[in-house]
Amino acid sequence: MKILLVLVLALLGSFFLPDGSLTDFVINHLPVPGDGEEGMDNLAMTVNLIKALLSGVGAYLLLTLLHWLRNRLNK
Repeated sequence: MKILLVLVLALLGSFFLPDGSLTDFVINHLPVPGDGEEGMDNLAMTVNLIKALLSGVGAYLLLTLLHWLRNRLNK
């Protein structure tokens, strides 16, 4: 059940993270290889990977916090 909840929260989080600010971050701080269309594809893939990583970590931290609060209230 927890794995399914993490996956659902991670997918929802990736939809709500802004593309514009992440794209600006990638352009300014990470080298993206390729020219033209290949470079734009690499940029889009890098932004999608960062969004997936951030939303997955956020979902895990949210579930860990909820578990900690539930155990804290039961004591």
